[in-house]
Amino acid sequence: MKIQIHQILTLNKLQYLNFVNEQYNAWCKSLSDMFLIPARELQINRELYNWFLAKWDARVVTPFLKENEEFILAGIQGPVYWDLFLNHVKSPYSMRNVFPGVLINNIKKQHYKKINS
Repeated sequence: MKIQIHQILTLNKLQYLNFVNEQYNAWCKSLSDMFLIPARELQINRELYNWFLAKWDARVVTPFLKENEEFILAGIQGPVYWDLFLNHVKSPYSMRNVFPGVLINNIKKQHYKKINS
């Protein structure tokens, strides 16, 4: 049986999904400030959300699982995984400085086109 990331972190699925969504919203807020687009325009964009989730798995979840694979496979459990996972979330190599520039510029163009028409 494949163990899910939320189980490793001792969260239920809803708690984990809410956590990821909080990270997405915070990421959108930082992009909003950087690109001068309302955060809500970014948050509601399905294509951007799907891009984020794919990168989240590649840049946060997968490195965390690889780094801790030996302990996870040995069945070691505990709250220490949460702290280790947060280190991956806060890492400068995670999602903080990664964004799809072309997609964001398209969202920005659509937004300003909508408000100027």
